[in-house]
Amino acid sequence: MLAAKEYAQAIGLLKGQGSVVEAVRYFIQHNRKLEPQLVADVVKEFEKSREKLSERYRMDLKQRLGTFAGRFKGYIGNISSNEIEEWLDHRGGSPRSRNNNRGAVKTLFTFVKRRGWPLILA
Repeated sequence: MLAAKEYAQAIGLLKGQGSVVEAVRYFIQHNRKLEPQLVADVVKEFEKSREKLSERYRMDLKQRLGTFAGRFKGYIGNISSNEIEEWLDHRGGSPRSRNNNRGAVKTLFTFVKRRGWPLILA
């Protein structure tokens, strides 16, 4: 009895714009909990997404983010801004190198945010 009542409510809410099954699929797709991502996996995905860009840029990213992934082995959502600053300080180099490293990491985190991957783990 309850199932029939809820089904009727769902049909009423849809107003002929799709089926209950389609609505459930849409809900699941847009309300799923995303799994935390390991830094190394994120870097690989990011590098794949940049395949159409220049070879020089991709090699630069690979080197900078490879070093980043070597330092941070866990989930990307567990990395604090303080840890990133410490990593940048430890890397040394010229102010330009520091800015380039920071830029690569910032671009990586923008990629993570656009993918909807969690940045803060509970």
